[in-house]
Amino acid sequence: MGEDCVICGGKAHKSSTFFGNYCYDFYECTTCGRFMVDHFLLERFIRKADKDIFAPFLYYNKEVLSTTDNRAFYVLGSSENFERIQKECPWASLLTKEDVDKWYPKGFDEKVNRILAALKQLSDYDGRKIQLSNEQIRSIFFVKRYLNENLLSIDDCNAQIDHISKSMVEQKLIEKSNNDIVLLPAGSKRIDELQKINNSTQVFIAIPFNDKAEERRNAIKQGIDDAGYTPRIMNEIEHNKQIVPKILDEIRKSKFVVAEITEPNLGVYYEAGYATGIGKEVIYSCKDGEHKNAHFDISQYNMILWKTPVELTTNLCKRIKETVDAKKLNP
Repeated sequence: MGEDCVICGGKAHKSSTFFGNYCYDFYECTTCGRFMVDHFLLERFIRKADKDIFAPFLYYNKEVLSTTDNRAFYVLGSSENFERIQKECPWASLLTKEDVDKWYPKGFDEKVNRILAALKQLSDYDGRKIQLSNEQIRSIFFVKRYLNENLLSIDDCNAQIDHISKSMVEQKLIEKSNNDIVLLPAGSKRIDELQKINNSTQVFIAIPFNDKAEERRNAIKQGIDDAGYTPRIMNEIEHNKQIVPKILDEIRKSKFVVAEITEPNLGVYYEAGYATGIGKEVIYSCKDGEHKNAHFDISQYNMILWKTPVELTTNLCKRIKETVDAKKLNP
């Protein structure tokens, strides 16, 4: 552990490797986990201020990543050279600023919920005193280390931690002394209640209602069912409400959404966009070759490309198990 982590600033082990003509720095950091970045292009993809959102993402998701493969690591940057890396290291995962922006908490309460979930993950037993390093507590508490690309003082960083932690102490969610934290019963109860909400087995399918889509609908329903979830599709739900409010209600109740975009459809795009906006995972699928007709914003996603309905069922089930089911840390 002789190098400073380029993201959180803590101690890390650093090595270098070549992929084609590009040299990458590989970091193993106790706070950020395992990731690789092209050092010479770092500032092109990740400004100093962006590290403030990458640092908590890497901390919160390092355990999620390791559940897929103990060799797994993130590649920070753009998709420009990722294909070359993935051919040699299929266990690598591309991480872009767009991915991190979507994950990052949108409000104070969401930050508190994430912090409590992280602390509960670290608590082997009730009442355990959790001792954190400076880098860990800054990542857990979503501290901004930079302002206009300038490094903030230690006092400014600590003030941000105090702002959140004092509220959590007043609510009797935690006890805190310096970097030592104890998760209190009220904090555990809050996470238990959130997990009950998030343990929904319902999955909303965004897909056109026409007859041409029937085979795809059935394939998606089977894939969801095979993964252990309950598919919900609007034209099969009995209700007496207006259609749009009912659709939005079904999306809110769902753990995640599957959007089938073989046929470009404004309704499907709207439903997928709404789901993304309220923090729901969206899995996109499209018949191979038709994805070129997808809207530009959607075409950037790592969608499931399928050639036959059987392939759609199989690959959807696999995607659910390797992504949605792996995310155990975030409420």
